[in-house]
Amino acid sequence: MPLAYQQGSPGANAQATKDGNGYKFSGTATGMNPSNPMAGMVSKPFEVDVTCP
Repeated sequence: MPLAYQQGSPGANAQATKDGNGYKFSGTATGMNPSNPMAGMVSKPFEVDVTCP
């Protein structure tokens, strides 16, 4: 199921934090289930942790 974050979308939010060489991106992405598009919008939490050298 493709999900996306777009600023201003209802139910979507995102934030980024930095700690030393590490970054954390988290929030809620929204999208539609292509196998059931009539079900409406779906929201799922996400979290990405990245460490730079």
